[in-house]
Amino acid sequence: MQPWKYRVTFPIFFVGDQLTSITQLFVDFSILISAGYAPDYVQVIFYNIPAIIRIIQCIKRYHEKFEAYPHLVNMFKYISSVPGSLLL
Repeated sequence: MQPWKYRVTFPIFFVGDQLTSITQLFVDFSILISAGYAPDYVQVIFYNIPAIIRIIQCIKRYHEKFEAYPHLVNMFKYISSVPGSLLL
């Protein structure tokens, strides 16, 4: 899935949305795999991967249609989730 290279179609948009919904699963999986020995920044990276994908998709969709609403609004929504991951 390369949201920065190709046009964002509905299936790619849908997969990005579903990945955002299961973010906690990524964090739990990283803890399970590392048995708790991984540094905290690894968990933060796993937590932010779906949000970063969605941010890139929103930017790409804005450049395709030049509609601030809903694309830029959604982008800021996902950007605001990134600082919250530092509180893990």
